[in-house]
Amino acid sequence: MLVGHHLRACLMRRHRGEGPGNRLIATCATDAQIAVRVKQMTEFKQMYKNPLVNIALTFLEPLPVGILFTLVTSGC
Repeated sequence: MLVGHHLRACLMRRHRGEGPGNRLIATCATDAQIAVRVKQMTEFKQMYKNPLVNIALTFLEPLPVGILFTLVTSGC
């Protein structure tokens, strides 16, 4: 968990200059669209700092693949 959190923080810092906000600017998004996206990203960042949300989202990501794999290998 600590390694994942450290790696995520490192990647966020490294790609801050090339993040979604700059891609929105490059696609000629309006100032209102950029402000909405930045607000969404800020809210998600705050939400993701909560360890319970972090754990839930971490386990939720591979869940559909795990269920599909289980069904395929069980012969259903």
